[in-house]
Amino acid sequence: MGWKVEAYDDATVPAGTFKAFRLRSSPGMNNASYDTIWYDPGTKLQVKRVYERTAGHFLGSGRVGP
Repeated sequence: MGWKVEAYDDATVPAGTFKAFRLRSSPGMNNASYDTIWYDPGTKLQVKRVYERTAGHFLGSGRVGP
């Protein structure tokens, strides 16, 4: 699985709004899932994460995260 920087934008979470890199993973095994994370270089933290399953995933389609 590889990662691609899609943007440098705002990520709003309950702790506030952070300027963060939005990174998206390439499809996982069998093109069944993707991860999107927002990484804030100022705090050196992952401030937000969304995990998405496609219909090809053994659990079916779905999403975890905001």
